[in-house]
Formats: sequence, C-alpha cells, structure tokens
Amino acid sequence: MNKKKSIILIVFLIIIAITPLLVKNIGGYMKEQKELNDKYVEAVKETQELVSNYIIENFEGIKTVEWNGWSTPKGGGPFAINSSMTVNGYEDEDNGKVQLSYIVGHEYI
Repeated sequence: MNKKKSIILIVFLIIIAITPLLVKNIGGYMKEQKELNDKYVEAVKETQELVSNYIIENFEGIKTVEWNGWSTPKGGGPFAINSSMTVNGYEDEDNGKVQLSYIVGHEYI
C-alpha cells in the first residue's frame, strides 16, 4: 500500500473506534439534561402548590387557584420565573379567564 491509502485506513479505523465513545457521551449528556429539567419542573410545581395553599389559607374568599403555566424569561437569571394564575375561576365577559401574573426574580429569592 502506498502512504496515502495507509493514512486513510488509519483515520477510518480511528473514527470507527471512537464512534461508540462519542455516542455514549452524547447519550449521557442528554440523559443528564433531561434529569436536570425534570428536577426543575418538579421544583416549580412544588412551589406553585405551596403558594396556592398559602393564598387559600391566608386570603379571605379564595377557594381555588388554577395555574396557567410558567416560563423562564431571557436575561432573568437562573432563578427567574414568569407565571400566571386564575383565582376562583374568575372570568371576565370580554376577556374570558382573568389571569393574575407575577414574576419572581433572583433578587427576591
């Protein structure tokens, strides 16, 4: 074999040898990210439940709190959360469900 074919063969064998390692590392990273995201979602749900219970127990006339989702704003830091809720299923004739919105940022935690 000439030198060029030998180099191509060596490179090809190296690629074949490292492919399983790359696949394993990428799979591990993706699993780690999913677990981290699942923990974050669970923490937000637990916080919403605690807030709901606090509102119902400490404010007169409030019987239900319905959460309408949440998001993390860009530039809000790792602990910032935007969320909204509907209290006692309140609906407005013009707008439908009325959502009370709030933002919690890292400066409040």
